[in-house]
Amino acid sequence: CVNGQDAWISSQFAKLSGDTAAIAVIDAPALTDETRADEVAAAGGGVGSGPGTPGRISIGNVVPAVDNPPSGKYFGLCGLRVNRPVREVAPDRPVLTGSTNPLTGQPIDPARLQERIFVARYGNEPAVNDYFGIGAPDLVFEELMDNLNTTRFTTVWLGGDAPQIGPLRSFRSTTIQVAQMFDAPMASSGAVGPNQVFAYQAGIEDLDERCSSAPYFNNPNGGGYQNRVLTSSAKLRAFMANNGLDKGVTVRPFTFSDTPPAGGQPANRVVVPYPNRGFYEVEW
Repeated sequence: CVNGQDAWISSQFAKLSGDTAAIAVIDAPALTDETRADEVAAAGGGVGSGPGTPGRISIGNVVPAVDNPPSGKYFGLCGLRVNRPVREVAPDRPVLTGSTNPLTGQPIDPARLQERIFVARYGNEPAVNDYFGIGAPDLVFEELMDNLNTTRFTTVWLGGDAPQIGPLRSFRSTTIQVAQMFDAPMASSGAVGPNQVFAYQAGIEDLDERCSSAPYFNNPNGGGYQNRVLTSSAKLRAFMANNGLDKGVTVRPFTFSDTPPAGGQPANRVVVPYPNRGFYEVEW
């Protein structure tokens, strides 16, 4: 009994010990229109349109409960056409003008502000052989992975360019949050079903390699799945331009100053106490 309701668990997922005679073994309930997926979502080019149909569709192990089809072309959910969850819409903000990069405070070609910020998700496992283009993005966020033992990088690109970006790996909920902050499409190798749904709900264009393969290519040096997927800033920018995603940069610029804030001290080292790793030290 869970929260006053009957619940079931498959015996293949249970490991029991002791006296189990009191535990009733019964058949699982029959599927209904509310618990049955009416068709399997097909992988496509990221384009979805048209009304939904009765019933539900499962994405991985998440079952969206409502259908809220966006108008026109969209990227996400591998082109699922029915029963999409409610999708957030970014607030209307003016497109930035001028020649200052809002992410760095450095000069930038004004034409770049008419394009779009994008994020790219790097792997950072011990099996990674090389990091391509990691010094070129405007911002780099290092995020602890779910196993609490490794990290990955979510890189934010506006003024930077690189002929190779990667190796790219799957995104997590933290990647979605970064993309949402900067109203940025996401480049990655993919994601599990729940995170695909969460990205769609957040209004993010999910340009992952599994469903939108055009801007990606294989690492010529090989190295297994941890090193396989690469892209480039030119390919991603061309893909966004060709698919109507360049709507201009609308983020609020960071505030920059040549004067350090009061009360600080010079430093060239920081220590981050990550769980399971003792500490993580960065020097510059």
